[in-house]
Amino acid sequence: MSNFNMKTSLIRLIVTTQCVILITLIANLGQIDALQPPPFMRKAAMARYIVHSTNWSVVSTISRSFNGIPFGSVESSSDGPINNSSGIPYYYISPLDFALKDAMKYPQVTATMSLIQTGYCSSKHYDPEDPRCARVTVIGKLMKVIDAKELQFSQHALFSRHPVMKSWPKGHNFGIYKINITKVVVLDFFGGADVLSPATYFAAKP
Repeated sequence: MSNFNMKTSLIRLIVTTQCVILITLIANLGQIDALQPPPFMRKAAMARYIVHSTNWSVVSTISRSFNGIPFGSVESSSDGPINNSSGIPYYYISPLDFALKDAMKYPQVTATMSLIQTGYCSSKHYDPEDPRCARVTVIGKLMKVIDAKELQFSQHALFSRHPVMKSWPKGHNFGIYKINITKVVVLDFFGGADVLSPATYFAAKP
C-alpha cells in the first residue's frame, strides 16, 4: 500500500472515530436531559413528569377474591407517546386480571408510579423510600375507554410504548382502560405529600 493510501485510510479512521464519539456524546446528553425531573417546588409538573416518564404502575384495588383486602397489581401503563403526554394513565387489561375483576365491583382504584422506575433515583443514590425519589399516586375510577377518538389515541399511546401488547392473546379479551382522576398525591421532597386537584394536575406540563 502506498504512503498516500495509508494516509487516506488513517484519516478516514480518525474521522470515523470522531464521528462515533460525537454521536455517543450527543446520545448521552439526551439521556442526561431525560433524567432531569422538574424542581420539587413544581408539584403538578412533577406529577405529570412521573406519569409520563414511567411505563408501569401498581394499581391497587379492593379485592373481590380476597374478601376486601387491598390488592396491588403491576400493570403496564402509558399516558401517551413519548412526545405527547395526556396525563391520563391508560392500561391494556384482560378480564382475567385481578385488577379488572375487582374494579368491576369496586371501580375506585389508585395507581402509584415512582422515579425509581426511570433510573433517576439510582443515578442520585436515592433509596426508593427517600422523598427525593419522587412518587405519585393517582386516585379515581377505572373506566373502559369507549370514545372512538380517545380509543385511537390510547391504543397508540400503549402500543408505541409497549409494542409487545400487539401480540397478546386475542382470546384473553384485552381492553383499554383509563383512570378517571379525582385526586393526585405527589411526594417529591421532605415534609409530606401534597394533594392536587385534577385541574391543577392537568394544567401543568410534564
